[in-house]
Amino acid sequence: MQKSDLLAVPVVDSENRLVGIVTIDDAMDILDDEATEDIYKKSGITLFQKREETKSATLISGSLMDVWKVRIPFLIITMIGGLLAGGVIDLFEETLEAVVALAIFIPVIMDMGGNVGTQSSTIFTRAFVLGQINLDKFTAQLLQR
Repeated sequence: MQKSDLLAVPVVDSENRLVGIVTIDDAMDILDDEATEDIYKKSGITLFQKREETKSATLISGSLMDVWKVRIPFLIITMIGGLLAGGVIDLFEETLEAVVALAIFIPVIMDMGGNVGTQSSTIFTRAFVLGQINLDKFTAQLLQR
């Protein structure tokens, strides 16, 4: 198609009857898909592609329970890390005697807030890149309200 500057190519059956056409935009879509697949293969993440696309769709349009199932493990891991940091602060209890109860929870609160923000931006970015979020459609819906 590129060499002959064609916008479309006919598709024929075994008896040379026209059964359809392949347009240049169809060919470009196929090239894009193949290039993406090659990049995934070269980077060694082909096995994760479908799972990540499914997770992204769940995070964008899934039920609240489905979203929790995807996000809660990361939030719990962060909370455990924050509690461990709180434990370290607790070792310095004598120094922080006046505000020890508050000091133990500072890292937990900071970690949870940071993790929620990071996950939210990652969810948005992934969904935007995968075409699950259309900013024009979103803006139009906002203007209608």
